Amino acid sequence: MSRQELSDFQKGQIDGAARFGHSATEIHKLFGYARGTIHHIITRIKINGSAENKERVGRPRKSTDRDERLLLRRALDDTKMPLRELKFEANSDLSISSIRRRLNEEGVKKWLAAERSRLTEAHASKRFNWSKEHLHWMVDDWRHYIWSDECSVEKSADPRQMWVFRRRGEAEKFKPKNVKPKDKSKGVSVMIWGCFMSNIRGPLTICYGHMKSVQYINILEENLVPFIETLPDELKNDVSFQQDNATIHTAHVTKGWFEDNEIMVVDWPPNSPDMNLIEHVWKALKAKLHSRFPDTYALRGGPERVQEELSRRLKVVWAELEEDIFERLILSMPARVQALYEAKGWYTRY
Repeated sequence: MSRQELSDFQKGQIDGAARFGHSATEIHKLFGYARGTIHHIITRIKINGSAENKERVGRPRKSTDRDERLLLRRALDDTKMPLRELKFEANSDLSISSIRRRLNEEGVKKWLAAERSRLTEAHASKRFNWSKEHLHWMVDDWRHYIWSDECSVEKSADPRQMWVFRRRGEAEKFKPKNVKPKDKSKGVSVMIWGCFMSNIRGPLTICYGHMKSVQYINILEENLVPFIETLPDELKNDVSFQQDNATIHTAHVTKGWFEDNEIMVVDWPPNSPDMNLIEHVWKALKAKLHSRFPDTYALRGGPERVQEELSRRLKVVWAELEEDIFERLILSMPARVQALYEAKGWYTRY
């Protein structure tokens, strides 16, 4: 809440209550003053020994309390607004650097927007319901999932970043208005499919051409079925297959294949890469790709040559991924579900 203008008597009330050990919340309930005002005065007392401002040295502030409240309100209403646009929207005479300082005094500054898949109210509702259903699952329950997905690996990524106005902390970081939705990009890339179960790495295969249901089924026939056969009996006899809701995954022909092969496919919430552990394997895979082969971003040649070399390198780094990556991800599932539940289906830190 923004600061209020208080009389000396009112400041004295806050001073007296604070000296008797009352918290800002208790003082707010006693007198009804804005919490921001109370915090500001208590801080001033601690620093200056008085609720009064110290005599200023140099020029007086160019902005009034009302100007600063307007700046703060505009910044937090539209967190993605650039500073120059904020100056215009707040009709401020302050310089950009002065506006930045005023916001910093209130604990607000520009931060990089977190990138997450785009969510709607309907998505969040389904994700929240899914989290409630799985809230009490233990780590061993998640060991019986085969985690799978396709991933596009590009030679380079879009370097542009988005900055947002917000206060420090995860509660602010993952509010929908402070997140940059991550849309799929285009460019020379290789599509891969992979899976893992518990801490056991599955196969990695290169997907050529535009992926359709028939090709997806061929990948499952040639990779998933043999992988299941190699699993220990305690896992092989209780398999749940996880995949997202891509069209090729939910097509009738694909569903028929799973039924024919007696593989149980679990229901999966929409737009939930934060809950799909293999998404985080892809992140580790890409990091290892650029660490192991630092010239990857500079690969030269036509699309076919780049794809061929990317494919070769990806198979190398997949085989070199540490086993504890998979184990740590499995151990994280209860915390992930809890975070999704607490976010009521919206964005999490994962």
